[in-house]
Parts: sequence; C-alpha cells; structure tokens
Amino acid sequence: MEHFGIDLHQKHSAICGLDASGKVKLQERVGTSEAGLRKVFGKRKRCRVVLESGGQSSWAARVLGEMGREVVVVNPRRIRSR
Repeated sequence: MEHFGIDLHQKHSAICGLDASGKVKLQERVGTSEAGLRKVFGKRKRCRVVLESGGQSSWAARVLGEMGREVVVVNPRRIRSR
C-alpha cells in the first residue's frame, strides 16, 4: 500500500508519497482545493493519507475519504519523534 503525507497550506500544499518499501515515489505541489486533491488521488488505488490537524484538515479528510482513501489526521504534539 502506498502512503502519502500532505502538508496543507492556505493556497498550495505539498504531497509526498512512499511505496510499500518506503521509497519516495511522488513529490508534488498542488493547489489546496478539492480539484487539487482529486488530481493527485483520483486515479490511485488503495492508499493511506496522513494529514496534520489544522484548519484545512477537516474538509480535506472528508474529500479524500469520499474517494475511498484511508485518512489519518494527527495532532503533531501527540506524536513521538524518533
């Protein structure tokens, strides 16, 4: 399964995708909009998308969930760093 992280910002967001072995397969900057997310995730098969909790995360999680993607919204203050 591919895994993606999205750094959501007001106008543009950065997306990084890893394959099952942890190799970077995608690095892309898209508009922070439903159309931008659908452009990247619309044709992808099963994947997990991780979002940092924030002002943009609720609608983005809803849109990605509607596309059948597994969405995880995390609070960075509750995550242990290595």
